[in-house]
Amino acid sequence: MGQKVAEKFCMKYFVIPLIFFLIARIEASTTIPLKNQKLTVELPRGWTYQLDYWKIPLAFINSSDNLIIAVNELEQINQLLTDADKQNYFTHYKLGRLAWLSLAFGKLVKFYEYEDINKNPDWKGMVFGYVYKLGQTTFYEKSYYLTCKNVSYNLKYLIDHSQIKVMDTMDAMIRGLGCL
Repeated sequence: MGQKVAEKFCMKYFVIPLIFFLIARIEASTTIPLKNQKLTVELPRGWTYQLDYWKIPLAFINSSDNLIIAVNELEQINQLLTDADKQNYFTHYKLGRLAWLSLAFGKLVKFYEYEDINKNPDWKGMVFGYVYKLGQTTFYEKSYYLTCKNVSYNLKYLIDHSQIKVMDTMDAMIRGLGCL
C-alpha cells in the first residue's frame, strides 16, 4: 500500500510537472520564407522574427531585452575563398571599423578574429567582430557571413555591456540556422 502512495505522490508532484516543464522548454523550429530560400531557426523563448523590419529583409527580435539580429541577403559570396582572401576581407573590416572609431571618438577594446564556419556541406561562412567603447559604454558587434545552398547572408548584431548575458544565445541561434 505504501508503494502505491509513493508512486502516486511521485507522479503528481514530480513526473507530471517535469513533463509540463520540458514541453514548455522545447523550442519549436520555425520556417521563414525569404526571397530565394526558406530559413529554419529555433527561436528561444522571448524571440520572434519579422520580415521587412525597417527595410531589413529579416530581423530576429527580442523586444523585452531590446535586441535585434539583422539578416540581409547578399550577392553570392565565393565559397571557395582562400585563407588569404578571408584574411584580406577581415583586414578591410578592421580598417573600416578603426576609421569609424576615429570619427566617433571611440576606443577599440579588441577585435574578434575571423572564424570559419563549416556547419555542414550546405552552410559555410565566417564570423568576426569587435568590441569598442564610446564614452563609458562598451559595445559588442558581430558580423556573420554565411552561404547556404548558394544563397549568401549577412547577419549582424550590436549589443552593449548590459546585454552581454544574451550574446551566447544570439550566437547559438545564428549558428543553428538551417535552410531549405
